[in-house]
Amino acid sequence: MDSTSPESPSPYKYTPLSPDVDDEIRLLYLEPGSGNDPIVFTLHPARLSQTPAYEAISYNWGDATQRADVLCDGKGLSITVSLFSALRRLRRPHSVRVLWADAVCINQDDIPEKNKQILLMRDIYTCTTRVLIWLGESSPELAGLDECLRTAKDLLPPEVLDWEDLYRESKAIGPTLEQLRREGKPNFADMDWTPLANLMLRPWFGRRWVIQETALADNNVPRLAICGDIEFSWDDLASVAYRLGSYSLLCIMCGLSTIHAPGPSMFAWFADETTAGNNLSNTFMVYLLRYFRSHNLSLVDGVVATAMFKCTDSRDHLYSLMSLFRIPPGLKPDYAITMEDMCLRFATAMLVSEQNLKTLTLAPDTFIPLGVNPSTPKRLALPSWAPDLSRQGMVQPLVAYTIRPQLFHAGGTLPPDTAVSTDPTGRVLRLRGRLVDAIAALVPPQGHFPPPQDHELAGRSGLQAVLSRRLLNWITECLAIAVPFPNGEEKWVALHAADQTFRRDFYEALMCGMTGMRDPVPEELLEAAHIYCLNLFATFTEPGYQPSPKTLDILHKYGVLIENPLMNVGTVRSFCCTAEGRLGQVRHTAQKGDVFCVVLGAEVPYLLRPSPGKPGVYTLIGDAYLQGMMQGEALVDARYETVDIFIE
Repeated sequence: MDSTSPESPSPYKYTPLSPDVDDEIRLLYLEPGSGNDPIVFTLHPARLSQTPAYEAISYNWGDATQRADVLCDGKGLSITVSLFSALRRLRRPHSVRVLWADAVCINQDDIPEKNKQILLMRDIYTCTTRVLIWLGESSPELAGLDECLRTAKDLLPPEVLDWEDLYRESKAIGPTLEQLRREGKPNFADMDWTPLANLMLRPWFGRRWVIQETALADNNVPRLAICGDIEFSWDDLASVAYRLGSYSLLCIMCGLSTIHAPGPSMFAWFADETTAGNNLSNTFMVYLLRYFRSHNLSLVDGVVATAMFKCTDSRDHLYSLMSLFRIPPGLKPDYAITMEDMCLRFATAMLVSEQNLKTLTLAPDTFIPLGVNPSTPKRLALPSWAPDLSRQGMVQPLVAYTIRPQLFHAGGTLPPDTAVSTDPTGRVLRLRGRLVDAIAALVPPQGHFPPPQDHELAGRSGLQAVLSRRLLNWITECLAIAVPFPNGEEKWVALHAADQTFRRDFYEALMCGMTGMRDPVPEELLEAAHIYCLNLFATFTEPGYQPSPKTLDILHKYGVLIENPLMNVGTVRSFCCTAEGRLGQVRHTAQKGDVFCVVLGAEVPYLLRPSPGKPGVYTLIGDAYLQGMMQGEALVDARYETVDIFIE
């Protein structure tokens, strides 16, 4: 449709919604059609309290500059090509279809309306009869997707949520996998994951608004995923993603495991700079939020869980989550304010109004540059205690989700005591806490280690060998600062003969005292970690080394549980030794001399940097793990005094 031709219709203008009605929305009545027929629809107001029947569309907006023309109430309207293709696929040949699509049903140019409608998202997706997830047109690389999902559901371990069940099932994964491989039987690692990995490249899986669009509807509301002519249940996909994520099985399938050989479709998960793997993790997180959203999850939980999602408007890092969680007083969507103002309001509301110290685990941000020549977004002009929500990333906070049992209690059970300066800028945070130690030596994260040289690989090759050797190099450097053992390879001999308490502390610090789901590390797992590391060392230092049957049994049984925290934590955090001889893990920006603070009421310690010339004033570096200070020990130690801590 040529907008300059005389036949072009006049542009559509929105009729404002009723200002005195709190639950009014617009519904899209899509006229029947087929093939290349024009897209024609009308918009009509409706009240949610009157339970109108409609289906809600979830889709990726796509490139805003790629537009297509449609007819709305007989007038011309420009919409994104993505929505255009969805409407063309969803329209019926002979009857009207009633839909809700955010880009059209909300006047995006009316800021007050947009602010108000976002607060209705919970009701919009709760009241829908079905959620239609439009993933784009089909393509040849998705051939076999249905079979892939069916096979995955059959071969993957069962879907469990309880920690004890998860731990028990995790110990069976490795032995079962290797037995099936020896017998030449189907198994999850060797099946063809390519169609699913290709599906995960679709932009929808990384779009932030899809979180609420799939999580808000009641469990009995169908969620139908549509990709061209391919249709499947989103619940089936989410179940597969949850099982892969909760058991950390991508580590094996992608060739990141040092124990299990990679599957034949390993490189499919590395497509587009690991987008496929990242989006699978996003789907896992959406599943968790959907399942637990009725369990009093906090807004901080939502920000933690959705760090890898993207959005066009940075303010949507927060606003897209507000329908899922209880919103603190004074915090609401407002597209008239800046991103800096939004982040400061969020931090103040959570830390002061809610006294929620989990917020500090997001500060200053959780972004870490990885890979070759990574792009580094500039941090907003915020105080260090206010999380920059546009720079959240791969550094997983150490605190537990609200719905999980709290693992750490560094600040005891006393209520927090936080306040923000009352001057107009409100940029200084006051806490109560105890300064307990300082960094004496650091080892950078694994992700900052250079690739191993050829002579270090001892004749081995491939991605698995490179990652295994880099992991060994990192652990060896951590051991070097932990105690004054002899130099070189003798350190490993000395570690094996060392006091069992030291070995336990060393491995617990390497794993930040938790398994992948922020559950405690069992004693048997710490002993298995020692066997794991000795095997890793022998693999690259003893010619012709082969693990014994007993060692193999231990590696297969506990390997997944060990590798997940070692790689997830070690890739993004720095291992450290303190002035008082403690071991810990800190943010990659930490420096020698930074101090550990146990904040009253906080789950974990925080690392602070003294502000030059300002006694008692600090900059927040981030959350930290400090061996021997995670369960309230600092509060009963007379050496440490509770003082006011000021963070700017």
